[in-house]
Amino acid sequence: MEAAKLVDGLSLAAVRTLVQRGPAAARRVVGGTLATVWPKPPPQVMDYWDIVRAFPVKENLVIDGGSWQDGCTAPLERFLTAQLLRFFRPAAIAEVGTYRGTTTRLLLDNMLPEARVFTIDLPLDAKASAVAAASDERLIEHRQVGVEYRDHPLAKNVTQILGNTFEPATWEQVPDGIDFAFIDASHSYEAVRNDTERLWPKLSARAVVLWHDFTETDSPERGVGKYLRERMPREPDIFACAGTDMACRIPQTLLLEGAARVPGWHPAGDYPQRRPRGPLPWQQPTL
Repeated sequence: MEAAKLVDGLSLAAVRTLVQRGPAAARRVVGGTLATVWPKPPPQVMDYWDIVRAFPVKENLVIDGGSWQDGCTAPLERFLTAQLLRFFRPAAIAEVGTYRGTTTRLLLDNMLPEARVFTIDLPLDAKASAVAAASDERLIEHRQVGVEYRDHPLAKNVTQILGNTFEPATWEQVPDGIDFAFIDASHSYEAVRNDTERLWPKLSARAVVLWHDFTETDSPERGVGKYLRERMPREPDIFACAGTDMACRIPQTLLLEGAARVPGWHPAGDYPQRRPRGPLPWQQPTL
């Protein structure tokens, strides 16, 4: 199957791009070809309205309106992240992929004041060409690690870890008992699998995990969707967040508790008629 995909992805355009512009650009050409030839089945998806109604909070969310550089999260993604933070109130948070620290600042703005954040990025002198399974080379080369959160009043609660996530020594600096995680480093299949599986043993039983850059099409530059779709059939608590490029894992018991809250937000009492399969359609044939 993988050999067949490789053959389908090859083209004269890919070869020409490899020669003229290098492997990163060629990977994007191959990925575009594969997205057309190999369509993907629909993943487990939860509507963003159902997410906010399942995990509501009666407090203001804080979303910085001035940090929209290339590579950062979108407005709705920030809203959902902030709401989940305020609902679940984690004590220990892990972030894989600090970049400028925009999401780090979002975490600080919406977490408990005594919570801790452990955020990982590559060493400051790392070059994209020397990083295994790297994607988005332009972001690696032009990053300013942590610049967005350094002046935050809770910056002292952040442990900035500089290291390659393929190296065990990097993960030795992340404690056990992580309650909330945001994975947004390199987006190749190999990288997201490595980051997720090295993080997983450090999670608490109630941990919520968010992945950024989940897509329904796969390429060497975008493997988050492929990796998570492989996990979804055996893990019903992993789902894509409709209207965003995020995927989420909320432990099954907590997810079902949240789903049970959703119909209460419809005063006409017609949610079961309007959404007969409920907010978790991949799990529930009827509400």
